[in-house]
Amino acid sequence: MDSAKEKLERAVERLENAVGAAAENAGKFSNMQAAEDDRARLDTELNRLKTDHEELGKKYAAIEGDNAALEDAVSRVSDRLDATIDRLRAVLSS
Repeated sequence: MDSAKEKLERAVERLENAVGAAAENAGKFSNMQAAEDDRARLDTELNRLKTDHEELGKKYAAIEGDNAALEDAVSRVSDRLDATIDRLRAVLSS
């Protein structure tokens, strides 16, 4: 009888250990799934940010082009104003 009781107790202990391990593994699986979900979300966000970066790079290049054109226009206007001022001074001094 003691032998049967001991066998039953060992069997119950093994069952409890198996249930505990299964519960622990289920928690790990849940954590793994959450990590995979986070990774998928972060991959999506990274791709969106890469697209935004490309678009902003194109806009920046266009703005640089506009800025260069404006600097050229300002330089030409400044040269013309300087020439006009010089002519006016010449006219006034004669």
